[in-house]
Amino acid sequence: DEFQLKKLIAEVELYALKNILDPDVGDNPKLLDIGCGEGFFLDQSAKWGFDICGVDYSDFGVNRFHPHIADKVLKGDANTILESMESEGRKFDICVIRQVLDHLLHPEEMMHQLGRILSPSGLISLTLSNNYNPLQMESLEKGYVESEVWFQPPLPLHYFNIENATRFVQSLGFEVICSFASFPIDLFLLNPHSNYVADKSKGKDAHLARTQFDLIAARNGLENF
Repeated sequence: DEFQLKKLIAEVELYALKNILDPDVGDNPKLLDIGCGEGFFLDQSAKWGFDICGVDYSDFGVNRFHPHIADKVLKGDANTILESMESEGRKFDICVIRQVLDHLLHPEEMMHQLGRILSPSGLISLTLSNNYNPLQMESLEKGYVESEVWFQPPLPLHYFNIENATRFVQSLGFEVICSFASFPIDLFLLNPHSNYVADKSKGKDAHLARTQFDLIAARNGLENF
């Protein structure tokens, strides 16, 4: 189920990107995945017809889970690799950056770098945490959690949610075309029998329930999901 969920999350994002991508781009849009990790998203992108390239500090994960696309991954510091791509004049139709901006000292620099290697009608796809959201704040106000447990210095360095993330990208000159959220795991905090903060043994079951819910909901197709 865990691998199925990773595949589903990738397909939902790819489905959205395909629907808003400029049709003049062609049949093999160039896609760059920053922080591609084990390569689940990159592998699905290739199956959807994208011309893929990944970037990550390590190639251990992709070699273990998707060795057939390991030659598509550049290993090293993302900022340095992006600088080289810019100097070479490389362009991408889609730049994907998933759960990375939260951990950067200067996330605006990364966004500017991505903007400079985008094709004229290119897209940036961001995946961010949704911290200080209404479910978390309600849990805090009602005493379901004793403190802001999602605040965990020294990492991440930034706490994004749908409101401040929108303001952030707009302040850099980007336009938000589409946004959506995954299943809110914080929902389980509202039920004392599933509160995984009050009882850490509930965490695994909460995650499994979320996973099963998503997989069941996806049976009617990505459009309905």
